[in-house]
Amino acid sequence: MVYHSIEEFVGKNVRWIVPSTLLLLQLLMKIFVAEKTDLVKIWAAFLYLPVQIGFLALSFNATILLGDQNKSGSTFGICMIYILFLFVSIIIWKHTPVLFIKREIHIAIGLTIVNLSFTVLMLVNSILMILDFYGHAH
Repeated sequence: MVYHSIEEFVGKNVRWIVPSTLLLLQLLMKIFVAEKTDLVKIWAAFLYLPVQIGFLALSFNATILLGDQNKSGSTFGICMIYILFLFVSIIIWKHTPVLFIKREIHIAIGLTIVNLSFTVLMLVNSILMILDFYGHAH
C-alpha cells in the first residue's frame, strides 16, 4: 500500500522531482565531494544555485532545439532570452556578498531571492515546454 502511494506520487510529480533531484545532487556534490566543508562554502554554494537552475532551464530548451528543427525559431528565441537572463543572474551572483556580516547577509538574501525568482520561472517554463514538445499534459 505504501509502495503504491509512493509510486503514484512520484508518477504524478516526476516532472518536478527529476529537476529538483538533479539540482540537489549537484549542490550536495559541490559542497561535500573532495572538500573540507564549512558554513561559508555551504553559503557560497547556495548563492550560486540560481545560476545552476538557469543553466538547467537552458539545457532543457536546447534539448527541444536538438529534437525538432521545425520548432527551432521560437525555441531559439527563448534560448537567447534565457542566455540574457543567465548573464544577469551571473552578474547578480558575482555581486552578492558572501561575508557573514548582518548587513551583507540581508543584501545577499535579497539578491538571491531576486535571482532565484527569475531562474525558477525559467526552469518551470522549460519543463512545461519540454512536456509540450513530447505531447504530455501539463
